[in-house]
Amino acid sequence: MGALGFLLAIYTPGPLPAQNLIPNPGFEEIWKCPTAGGQINGYLKNWFTTFSTPDLYHQCAGLWMPLWSEPRSGNGVVTISNLSSTNGGLHEYMHVKLRNSLVKDSLYHFSAWLRPCSDRFYHTDQFHVVFSDTLVSFVPLPGPQAGYLPLTPDIKWQSGIIPWGEEWILFEDCYRARGNEQYMIIGNFSPDALTTIDTGTLLGDVYRWDDIAIVPLSLPRGPALADRCEGDTMWLPVYSEDITITIDGTPVSEKYIPERAGSLDVRMVHRLCGIVDSLQVQISECPEPVICDVFLPTAFSPNNDGNNDEWQVHTPCSFSYFKVALFDRWGEQIFSTSHPDFSWDGTFRGQLMPGGVYAGYIQYQWEGIGQGFSQTFHIHLLR
Repeated sequence: MGALGFLLAIYTPGPLPAQNLIPNPGFEEIWKCPTAGGQINGYLKNWFTTFSTPDLYHQCAGLWMPLWSEPRSGNGVVTISNLSSTNGGLHEYMHVKLRNSLVKDSLYHFSAWLRPCSDRFYHTDQFHVVFSDTLVSFVPLPGPQAGYLPLTPDIKWQSGIIPWGEEWILFEDCYRARGNEQYMIIGNFSPDALTTIDTGTLLGDVYRWDDIAIVPLSLPRGPALADRCEGDTMWLPVYSEDITITIDGTPVSEKYIPERAGSLDVRMVHRLCGIVDSLQVQISECPEPVICDVFLPTAFSPNNDGNNDEWQVHTPCSFSYFKVALFDRWGEQIFSTSHPDFSWDGTFRGQLMPGGVYAGYIQYQWEGIGQGFSQTFHIHLLR
């Protein structure tokens, strides 16, 4: 493993859940149980309305919850009216503050699930999303052509009228952020005159909204996709089936081992949004890492035969501090030095030391590493 590979080995692979920037996306979390229509503010956590009366339905209400307001999943659902003419002169809107502000020029995937509340209601084709860097508190004048927020939608439903049916309909699109958007509003931002209506037998046009998400589409910057050495394993994030990661144009799985030096073109491809992010990972031919350690020979034979005639400390690394000392069996110091490149020839004050076992200690600190080390040892002098 290369030197960079040692650092990257601490990355633990595993599925990377999509980061939904919408808090309480399925309307599960409530402050208190709703018992009538229009109870949003003070009842539903995170979400709010500034003037209109969308409805919160929650399983906590038991029998009060109408059958046509069952959620797609979980316990909560919100219903929103799209027309002024059927709702006392005002469209209905829901606001939420995002978990994080959107990043300029970054791509995001928006999704929500919609379904009409009744086969007898009016059915429409205008479902919109607006992102804003400030809280929109404008209150429109009521009326068929005036009771709506005159904002330009950032995301628009493009598939015509959503008719009555037993299935929930997926509303999704890709959004490139202007930068610093903190709030999202859902509803109809077109006047009734520009809203196509399939009239029913009951005056109303209420649609259910559930499981709303805005998910960043970007590759992670960090250990998973950092530059590395040839042969070092890349543990890639695992996303939903909507997202594919490619390296040099080939889809890859969770584990990838680069087999050549050079630049890798890593891309994130989204089912709906296409190529949404890319980066280059540099792969290098790295030398094997140097392992700093000391080798203390346990014996030597200073008999001038050219083989193990001197005792030395061996290491591939440099010291910033070094000291070694040797003692005879009575505890007298017979040798000491602070020079790492020393050699001891088995003498003390010019006299040959007798064969036997000698004790010693070594203290040292590697260059560039603040921690100091010390140890004791024994060597056998052979005569």
